[in-house]
Parts: sequence; structure tokens; C-alpha cells
Amino acid sequence: MKYKRYPKYKDSGIEWIGEIPEGWEVKKIKRDTPIMRGASPRPIDDQRFFDDEGEYAWVRISDVTRSNGKLQKTTQRLSDEGSSLSVKLHPGELFLSIAGSVGKPCVADIKCCIHDGFVYFPKLTINKKILYYIFEAGKCYGGLGKLGTQLNLNTDTVGNIKIPVPPKNESDEISEFLDKQTAQFDELIAKSKAQITLLEEKRQATITQAVTKGLDPSVPMKDSGVEWIGDIPQHWEVRKVKLSSYVKGRIGYHGLRSDEFIDEGPYLITGTDFKDGGINWNTCYHVPEWRYEQDPFIQIKNNDVLITKDGTVGKIAFIENIPGKTTLNSHLLVVRPLKNSYQPRFLYWILLADCFTYYVNLVQSGTIMNALSQEKLENFVFPLPPILEENQITEFLDKQITQFDELIAKSKAQITLLEEKRQALITATVTGKIDVRSEVVA
Repeated sequence: MKYKRYPKYKDSGIEWIGEIPEGWEVKKIKRDTPIMRGASPRPIDDQRFFDDEGEYAWVRISDVTRSNGKLQKTTQRLSDEGSSLSVKLHPGELFLSIAGSVGKPCVADIKCCIHDGFVYFPKLTINKKILYYIFEAGKCYGGLGKLGTQLNLNTDTVGNIKIPVPPKNESDEISEFLDKQTAQFDELIAKSKAQITLLEEKRQATITQAVTKGLDPSVPMKDSGVEWIGDIPQHWEVRKVKLSSYVKGRIGYHGLRSDEFIDEGPYLITGTDFKDGGINWNTCYHVPEWRYEQDPFIQIKNNDVLITKDGTVGKIAFIENIPGKTTLNSHLLVVRPLKNSYQPRFLYWILLADCFTYYVNLVQSGTIMNALSQEKLENFVFPLPPILEENQITEFLDKQITQFDELIAKSKAQITLLEEKRQALITATVTGKIDVRSEVVA
């Protein structure tokens, strides 16, 4: 939609604001209200400060992240003693995160208490919804770092932010317009996210069905005898990884010194290089030749399957189009078939299926730290069809999952476009680049 502009403009003197309509002004936030920090009862893990029936909700950064701008619930509540040692806010009050997800605004919809990772505005006279939208658009943080965890915000930096302020009667119309327009954007974004969730569920179900039940629904089934697999086609078998695969991780590897990372040389794959089921070679480190030669058993080849065994356990990558000599760090395992016992690409799809996820969760239960040892991976039992079916399933999944991924990518691109348009509309509206007064229906 094309919106009209105001009749006359003047220079605001602020780069992110640009020109503003005549009749508007620019002021520092601290000229309108003090900026105050929240407070926490100490020590924060003392249970006497918490009460599930307490009057005031206890706000964490994660609660704000999930709130979509309006705080309606939290995971904890404070006792009377706990709330007396914090800062109490009431429905309708605006606050801003200055830690964690830095620069994220929120309006309380319930009685709540905020800690010192937030600031609030106790004597705000300008329209709080407009200030909320200014914070949400993020342009006002220019020069203070990148929106998110890198912003450097405190009471002084927030107070010194200069913002455009329209006349009172216009402020109400602008906030009403933005409420309506952003709600429409949010509805479209939510629909796209729901579509992605549905596609991802179908994608996962397609993988699991194909590698555990095959492509022919009419074949007779049998009990595999394996908890995480269930029934399989009668003519299939099950096999332990260690009876048909080479599995290896780096042993006795204590990390690299900073001077061992070089501009050119063999590639070193880490878990952060996994991308879309493969490797982003542009993010890989390079290491000296002797590091590559140090362990011949983990010199990576095309068609190898890699698995993360620490931290985010069970991420999978299939190696193809390898650009040169490559090794891996101590947080990964490499798996490859012995004597053509199965197709590596089939194992890749097996490890992406629900049966492997179930197994990983099973063997990790009760452990303090997420980890998948080489021994546990070797003891994973997987279904194995005859080689002809194996190839058919692999070809089927390569095609079908590519189609799912394309649809998911389109939905994600649509979300990005909607979010960009939403932000652009907010910025244009709060800086007066468009005149929306006639767009508000009385």
C-alpha cells in the first residue's frame, strides 16, 4: 500500500530519524522520564523468594523473548519477601531488556517484577506504544552495537537515545495504526511459521517411514526386536553399526593452539561447520599438514558420514565434493561402511530418522553432560533392506526431502520479507515519513 507524506518536513539532526514533519520534535528519552533498573532479591536461588501463588510474576529474559511484546505469563512467581526486594510493575507498563536478548521491549499485561537486566520508565508522558515500536524497530540503537546480545545498553545509553515525538493527538492515531498493521503482519508470519512446522513434521515422518518401513506399504511386517525401530518389512534385517561400519573419532587430541590456525592447509571440520546436512567449507579452519597426518584414521573422504558427539549431540553431515585434505576435531565421529555392507547415503538417512534420535535420548538418559561415545554409536542397531531397496529408498529420499527443503526455504524467505516490511513500516511511521492519520478509522 502506498501512503501519503506530510505536507512539510524539517531536518531532525539525527541520522536514523532523518527529516520529521513540522510540528514534531526530537528529544532524549531521559528528558521525558527517568530510566530506572530493575532489581533482584539475593541470593537469587534462595527458595524463600519464590511462591507459586505469589502476587507478582518473576520476569526472566526468556519470558520476554517468548512474549511477542506483551508479557502475559512467566514460569515463576515471587513470594511477598521476594517481590519486596525487586521492582514491581503493573499492567500497561513498558520495560526494556539490557541483558540477554538486549534491546527487546515488552509491555506488562500482568503484575510482575523485573531484575536488573531490564530498565523501565516510571514517569513516561510520551505515548508508550510509540516508544515500544521505536525500540522494536531497532534503528534507534545505531552506534550502540548490533541489535541482540552485542548492544551496550544501560540507563545512561537508553536515556540519551534521541527519538521523534509527534503531537499528542497524532501519537494516539499512530500507535493505533501500528497496532492494527503489525497485527496483520504477525498473523501472516504466524501462518508461515505454522506451515514450516507442518512441513518439517512431514519431512521427518517421510524419512522415518522410508528407512524403517520401506516404500511398499503392502509388504508383510515383522517385529524387529529393537525398541527404537519397531516393525520392519519381513525380508529386512537389523544390524549393529560396529558389525558393518568403521567408526572413529580423534583420540588423545587436546585442541589447537591459536598459532596452529593458518590461512591455507588441510581443512579441520567442527560441529559449527555442519550446514543443511553437509559442510560449509567456507567456515572451516585450516591446520598444519602434520595435524592432518597425525591421525590417518580420521582423514575424511567423500561419502563419509559425520556425527557430533558432544554438546548438541547427533547432528549429521554427509561428506561430498570434498575440496582437499580434511580432518576433524575431537567432538566428531566419522562412520563409513565396511566392505560395501551398505550405502553411506542410506546410513545418513537412518541417522536423521526418529529411530536414531530415540536411541540417542535413550543412551544419554541419566548423564550429566550430553555426549554420544564411540561405543554407544557402535552399538546402535539399524534396519537394513536388500541393496536394491536400499538404493531405491535413498533415491526416493534424496528427491522428496529436496522438495520439502525447497518449500521450507520459500516459507522462511517469506517470513524474512514480511519481517523486513513490518520493520520498514514501523520505522517510516514513527519517524513521520508517512502520514497515517487518515488511515485510522474512528
